Amino acid sequence: MVQKETSQKKSNTGVQKAKRQKAANSTKARQSNVQKQKQTGQSKSTQQVTALGRLAQNSNTKLRRARGTLLKKSNIKNPPSTKNSRVRTSTMEQSSRRISPKSDNTSVNLRKRELSSSRAKGPKRDAGQKHFGAVTCSVCGMLYSASNPEDESQHLLFHNQFISAVRYVGWKKERILGEYPDGKIILVLPDDPKYALRKVEEIREMVDNDLGFQQVETKSPSQTKTFLFISNDKKVVGCLIAEHIQEGFRVIEEATPECSEGEKVMFERQRAWCCSTTPEPALCGISRIWVFSMMRRKGIASRMIECLRNNFIYGSHLSKEEIAFSDPTPDGKLFATHYCGTSQFLVYNFVSGTRSSCQTPDVL
Repeated sequence: MVQKETSQKKSNTGVQKAKRQKAANSTKARQSNVQKQKQTGQSKSTQQVTALGRLAQNSNTKLRRARGTLLKKSNIKNPPSTKNSRVRTSTMEQSSRRISPKSDNTSVNLRKRELSSSRAKGPKRDAGQKHFGAVTCSVCGMLYSASNPEDESQHLLFHNQFISAVRYVGWKKERILGEYPDGKIILVLPDDPKYALRKVEEIREMVDNDLGFQQVETKSPSQTKTFLFISNDKKVVGCLIAEHIQEGFRVIEEATPECSEGEKVMFERQRAWCCSTTPEPALCGISRIWVFSMMRRKGIASRMIECLRNNFIYGSHLSKEEIAFSDPTPDGKLFATHYCGTSQFLVYNFVSGTRSSCQTPDVL
């Protein structure tokens, strides 16, 4: 009985050992399978990574080749990198996104302000006219009404005449009397070449139109002397025409009312003036003295008269008492008064060279 029990125990222990070995072997097999699966997965991933790296390298090489060909064609040196360009574009997009609402708000605010200002001022009505009232041409200096068709036609004629007359090309033989920082003064005599005399005649016609004089030729063309002031940009901006005379007549001074200087100037422009009938000796008569309106108040007329006094008679200098002015305009009268230092300067009739046939004081 005892032997049977011991044999049964031994058999039970052997069975248990066998079961334990089978379980251990199964676990080992499982672990080995898991390790194999991991190794196969890692190998597959490494293969995929290597394939992707090869594709990226191939694409980079293709991009470099294309970029090189483009650079060779366009001859561009040191092109910007794609990374920098991408960063710049992204920053620009962000800045534009940030700025766009502000700019919209500012434009809306400006529109609101314009609408409010237009409402405050009232509606603007356009009758189809560009300008209203008097307009001064910046080229020829003529004052005219742009809304008047007659004034516009007169301005067009004078403008074209002024441009052609003022243009000075230059002559080979110039008789220069004085040179200044803003131009020079030349003298034209009756025996000069025909092109010079033609230019003087063209300037005289333009000056007569500007001064409002009738087209009257000089009394003795063979004894006239023309002084032209040429600016640095080769334009005739001053003209003085002088002739020989024998006598002149003194302007009669009239009392001016006590008022301001501006009112005195206006009074002198508007009133008529008279001259005496008793002749006085004079040698030089200034028939025309003109300065371009945009170049006045610069001493051009005074410099031309100084050249006249020094060069009218060879070897002698004329005094102010030996010079007489022709029918002066209001601006000419103010200039003669300022230059001579008195309002009782000499005048003469530039049509006949002497006084008129009236015995009463002449109203000029």
